[in-house]
Amino acid sequence: MGDAFAQGFSLDEVHQITHIDPWFLSQIKEIVDIELAVDTCQVGLEFKQPRDRLHEVEPDDLKRALDAFNLE
Repeated sequence: MGDAFAQGFSLDEVHQITHIDPWFLSQIKEIVDIELAVDTCQVGLEFKQPRDRLHEVEPDDLKRALDAFNLE
């Protein structure tokens, strides 16, 4: 399911294929969306020292990641 959401399938499409409760699917989709936002934000960052390389992250990518977590 997570892979389907990551590849762009909609909640309705996954529901029609799997017949899994839409509420549960929406929870999975939310997790996948957050993971994708974090992955986008981390492009170019080294895992050991992210704070030292934060200036390499595009502001729009950082904003999307923060929005995914409802942070400002």
